[in-house]
Amino acid sequence: MELVIKQYLIQHYLYLASTPSTNEFPTNVSSISNPNTNYCIYTYNQTEGRGQIGRKWYTGTGQNLASSFYFKVYNLDAKDQFLINMMTCLAIYELIKSYLPNEPVSIKWPNDMYVGDKKLAGILIQNQIKGNKISHTTIGIGVNINSLEFPEDIPNPVSLNHYIKEDKGINKLEFLHALSKKLSDGMNFMILRDMKKEYISKLYRLNETHSYRSEEDGLFEGRILDISQDGKLRMDTPRGIQEYAFREVNYII
Repeated sequence: MELVIKQYLIQHYLYLASTPSTNEFPTNVSSISNPNTNYCIYTYNQTEGRGQIGRKWYTGTGQNLASSFYFKVYNLDAKDQFLINMMTCLAIYELIKSYLPNEPVSIKWPNDMYVGDKKLAGILIQNQIKGNKISHTTIGIGVNINSLEFPEDIPNPVSLNHYIKEDKGINKLEFLHALSKKLSDGMNFMILRDMKKEYISKLYRLNETHSYRSEEDGLFEGRILDISQDGKLRMDTPRGIQEYAFREVNYII
C-alpha cells in the first residue's frame, strides 16, 4: 500500500511571483522534465486566470491562491474522467469545511465551491488522453483566501477571511500544503472510494426547487436530483427528468 500512496505525492513545488495562468505551465514543464513527476505550480498574483469555457477567474494581488497540480494518472479510463472532477471537489470541500465548519459549504455542479449563494473556489481540470486512458491530469484550483473586496464584474464572490476575519490574513501557504495532501490522498484512493454518492450529497441546491435557464426550456423551475455516471446533471423539470451537460443549463442566482 505504501508504494501506491507514493505514486501521487507532490514531489516539487514551483512558486511564481506573477503569471497569466498557472494552468499554462504544467504541460510546458513536463515536456522538458520528467513527465512522471507530480508537481504543483502556484502564485498569489495570477493576472489572466480563467475558469471553464474561458470564464475569467479573479485572483487579485497577494490575497488569494491560484494553483495547478500536475499528476501522472495510473490506469484510469478516459470515459471515467469525471472521477477526477468529483475527487477534486470533495477534497476542496473537506478542506474548506475544516476552515468553516458552521457554514453551508456546497459543490455547485460541476466544479465550483459555494458558501451559501457565494462562490469561494473554482476548478479547471485538463486531462491528457492516450488511447483510451488518461495519462496525466492538470488540476487548476483558484481559492479566494483573504480578499474582502472584489471587482464589480465578478459575480457573487466571497473569501475564507470574510467569515474567519483574521486580522493578519489566513496563511495561504498552509492552505496550499493542506490542499496538496487532500489531492494526493484523493488521487490515491479515487478508484476505491464511492465518490458519486458523496459528491451528490454535497451538491448546491440538491432536492430544492429553483429557477434555471436552458436553450431548450428557457426560464424554468427545476429540482436537482443527482448526476449521471458520466457527470451530467439530472433534474426534475416541467418536461420530466432531463440530463444536462456542462453549459447546457444555467443557474439563476
